[in-house]
Amino acid sequence: MAPLSVQDVRDLIIDQLANGTYAVGDRLPTSRDLAKQIGSHRNTVAKAYRALADLGLVTLMPGSGTYVADLVDRHRHPALSTQIRGEIESQVFKARRLGIAKEELQGLVGEVIEQAYLKEKISGAFIECNISDVAAGISDIETYTGLHLEPMLLHAFESDPRAAVAGYQMLVTSLFHIKQVSELTSDLSLPNLRVLGVHTQPDEQALYAIAQIPAQSVVCVIVSDAQSGTRFVAQVNAVTTVKTEVLILPSDEEIRHLAGRAKALICSRSRAKQVRSLELSSITTIVLEFHVTQQSSARILDVTLGRQGNGEKLGGVHGGSSAGEANGISSAAVFRRDGARAHP
Repeated sequence: MAPLSVQDVRDLIIDQLANGTYAVGDRLPTSRDLAKQIGSHRNTVAKAYRALADLGLVTLMPGSGTYVADLVDRHRHPALSTQIRGEIESQVFKARRLGIAKEELQGLVGEVIEQAYLKEKISGAFIECNISDVAAGISDIETYTGLHLEPMLLHAFESDPRAAVAGYQMLVTSLFHIKQVSELTSDLSLPNLRVLGVHTQPDEQALYAIAQIPAQSVVCVIVSDAQSGTRFVAQVNAVTTVKTEVLILPSDEEIRHLAGRAKALICSRSRAKQVRSLELSSITTIVLEFHVTQQSSARILDVTLGRQGNGEKLGGVHGGSSAGEANGISSAAVFRRDGARAHP
């Protein structure tokens, strides 16, 4: 491993000042002690301390030590900008050594900037039928794209679509709800409102656990609505042959009763808390969660950035919208309201 440079040590301390490791007035380790801690040379640390002093972050007091003079504040201090510039320079020179053309590099950097700051430009909401799946969908999409969507429950959207979508440029929902959402927005005459359907996939570990359930066993499926019940039974039947019984928004007593003769309980994310609270240790409990795919998330980013792909035109209405098509190939159905009703 290459030894730490002066810039590396400086940036390490800047990070510590930014995250609260040190407070104003704290004495930093001696150059000798810090060099031992991080595997650097004493002279390198001493130079890093002087660089920090030039930025006004530390005070060098000969014979006494190095003290924190100021904390990193992104609103008033150039230290973070200096740090970031150094990192950018390092990567730019690396790209030049690798033979990447200036124009190509500028394009790559531009895409990264657009993605990183997208949340400040796009106002969107993620719609699902329960708060657990809303939170999970938002988290999945933000993890893959950096885009943060606001939560919206399906029943709240259905009760007053116009009020629900006010101020939003984009609505995102799973393909299982895309038909409902697109039809309800079709009569609002909001041509700039985009409706995107994302494909969700079941958790592989949960499917593996379901596949281990002995054939012809009784399995209890616990969900929050009938549509989810149909979806879960289909997933179970795809990996094993069992006898399924579905409970929709059951009471604790109903779950205990069925658990008495079932081999396993398979519950949705939204019912997991209830099932776990019952502490049914004598029966296998599997939480079958669905996650937004990375491919669908990438398509959301493409649409919001105005990029086109796979022959799609943003002004049209594309992709399947029925629950049956939710298990198809399309990973992100794109709808744009032009005042006309969407045709699946």
